[in-house]
Amino acid sequence: MDFTPYAIPLVIGLVLLAGVAVIAWQRRHTPGASYLVWVCVLMGIHVVGYIFEMSSTTTAGVRFWFKVEYVGVANTMPTLLLTALAYTGHERSLTRRNKLLLYIIPALTILIAWTNDSHELIWRDISLDRSAGFTGAVFTRGPWYWVHVAYAYLLVAVILVLLLRMFRQTSGIYHYQIGIVL
Repeated sequence: MDFTPYAIPLVIGLVLLAGVAVIAWQRRHTPGASYLVWVCVLMGIHVVGYIFEMSSTTTAGVRFWFKVEYVGVANTMPTLLLTALAYTGHERSLTRRNKLLLYIIPALTILIAWTNDSHELIWRDISLDRSAGFTGAVFTRGPWYWVHVAYAYLLVAVILVLLLRMFRQTSGIYHYQIGIVL
């Protein structure tokens, strides 16, 4: 490991995520707040993984931290969708069945990430670029990488539609809050 000062903003981001998680936990009875706590935890996992990835000096280290990052990366968008559904008053959509369906692609993505060395469906041909003072991982993206990206962008689109609808239907403080979220 070769820790770099470039990690300092990421550590500051982790502190901010922890602060948001604490505030959301204190308001956990507010619609969407408990899901927001999980969004912060998952983003924190991603950031911690990235800090160690960019501090790694070997491709084996980078591969390991990629796998850790994918635990957060794969689950953040579906959890953010749950947050948006609860916040926008769509609690009826939050059935156990719908949640399970929402996490099929993330579960497969994590499984594929942790077994990637045997099939290279997410990344392959990893090399390290240390010219910027930290480890930059250069790799070829595999087909499942694009499946995950497409799924994440689809969820972002659904989240934006939910929030934009609510933005148009509200006024006052709620209008302002949704504007900040958007």
